[in-house]
Amino acid sequence: MKRKLLNIQRRQLHDILVAAGIDLAQTKWTNDQKNWTNNPADTLEIGLCYFVIVPNYSQIDIKCSPAPDGGVEFGDVDLGWDGVLQYFESWATYVKLELGQADPWAKYIKFSPPRDLSEFPDNSSFSYTEAQEAEEAIKKLITFLHEKVDGYSKQAERYDAALKRLIGHAKSGLGRVDWSNQFIGLIINICVSLSLSPEKANEIWRFWLNTLSKIYQLLS
Repeated sequence: MKRKLLNIQRRQLHDILVAAGIDLAQTKWTNDQKNWTNNPADTLEIGLCYFVIVPNYSQIDIKCSPAPDGGVEFGDVDLGWDGVLQYFESWATYVKLELGQADPWAKYIKFSPPRDLSEFPDNSSFSYTEAQEAEEAIKKLITFLHEKVDGYSKQAERYDAALKRLIGHAKSGLGRVDWSNQFIGLIINICVSLSLSPEKANEIWRFWLNTLSKIYQLLS
């Protein structure tokens, strides 16, 4: 990469990261402008986190994620180097927090349909028998949600109707992968809207897998 920063400046940034307890083996320098500038940039990347530094003569522009206050993204312009260091120190604190967080959605990855259909090319329709079994499984899931999930009854009319629409989709010839997209999105929406604990959300997934795994191998 082409460098704009001096070694003394890179050393100061390095020391801030070390003081924050960040593993420097996870970092890399690039010239990625993050769709923010057309000027040459030095960008420090740590996973999904980044800090863009754009030196413009005596002034410097920056853009970063996480923001120095813990938000998603932040940018500022016409800074002196001391101002950059202040932002960088706050940014590093939130980078450390971000790197230490487990993705709360990671537990759902194994239930997600493949991004590339070549990984699971069978997007064929359900057979008549499978569609009938899917209907029975959905009905059992609705009963489970009513009986076992606190707060579901308050939104039952909305979600019962959505689940029953999935029965119709299975019977009308919607592809398996497309059906999976709709089903998984709906279940995650239920979990989020009801603010379910991870344990309760996992109960729903386990119930569904135990109910339907024999006929719907994509989710098994």
